[in-house]
Formats: sequence, C-alpha cells, structure tokens
Amino acid sequence: MFYLDTNYDGYADIIKAYGVQGDTPVTGDWNGDNITNYGIYRNGVFYLDTNYDGYADIIKAYGVQGDTPVTGDWNGDNITNYGIYRNGVFYLDTNYDGYADVVKAYGSPGDIPVTGDWNGDNITNYGIYRNGVFYLDTNYDGYADIVNAYGSPGDIPITGDWNGDGNTNYGIYRNGVFYLDTNFDSYGDIVRSFT
Repeated sequence: MFYLDTNYDGYADIIKAYGVQGDTPVTGDWNGDNITNYGIYRNGVFYLDTNYDGYADIIKAYGVQGDTPVTGDWNGDNITNYGIYRNGVFYLDTNYDGYADVVKAYGSPGDIPVTGDWNGDNITNYGIYRNGVFYLDTNYDGYADIVNAYGSPGDIPITGDWNGDGNTNYGIYRNGVFYLDTNFDSYGDIVRSFT
C-alpha cells in the first residue's frame, strides 16, 4: 500500500494498493509526463505504474532476487529509468532495454544505495549511505564529491528535491518521522511525522 503526502501536512492525500508484502517500493517519472508515479521491485522484476491506475504498465526483468533496486534519470532525457545495486556495484539501464549501460563500482556490500541530482544538472547520480554518512558522487567518476554525516546507523536514508530548487538533497526516516535537509548543511530543515 502506498500512502502519499503531496503537501507536507503529514497526512496521506493519495492511498493506493499496489504490490504485496515483501515487495520493494520504487518511484519515478516512468513516461516523461513530469509526474512521479510508483512501482515495485519483486524477485528481479520491476512493475511500474505510469498513471496511478494500480496496474503495471511497464514490466521489466532486471537483476536477481536480493538486488537492491535504484531509479533515476541517468541520461538527462527527463524519463526515470531503473537499475540495481549489488555487492557495491551499480548497474544502470538508461533506456529500458534491460541491459546495464552504466556499471560503476561504488561503496561496499552492506552499504545502502541512494540516487539523486546532487548538482542540478538534470542527471541523476548515485551515492551510498553508510553508518550515518552520505557519500555522494556528482559526476560518475567513482569518487565522493559530497560527504556529509546525517542521521545514525539504522536510519533509513531518503532523497528528493524538498524545496523545488532543482537539486536533490537527502534526509532520513526514523521512528515515523522524516528529517529532511534542504541545503546539504546536515540539519533537519523540514521535520514531519507521517500519519
């Protein structure tokens, strides 16, 4: 079940049943209409809904059970594509053909992958979250250009453009509360519980 808050008031404005327990949720603009939709990753297959009707409009096998799904606009075409993170390596498909067009070693097994447009160039890059620290690569060179401590081990990292400035920032989710940093200063500029 997806519970989506569209205006930071802490209440679900959109509630959609989609997937089953154990699926991994993913989000993105799957068709380039400038609206973020949802999907799930199950046993190496992406099931993506492009129009909030509750049905998978795009079904793509990619990866294997146990991989961590990632999503982003890897090539700047304004369409979100998919990828997987496996044992410290990102495998990114830029055009829905089911093949890894970008393969980058980054991080280590056990790290949590994150993705975002860290520098406002309209291309999604990658990063990892390890023991309360974000390590973000802004240009696909395999090095952390932004290293910021935020949160604690056990927090769930999240990313998004929280203030509409075109840059993806980070946040954490802890015990039912979102702590969102809007400017990479590692302070919770937006703190919201979600009911």
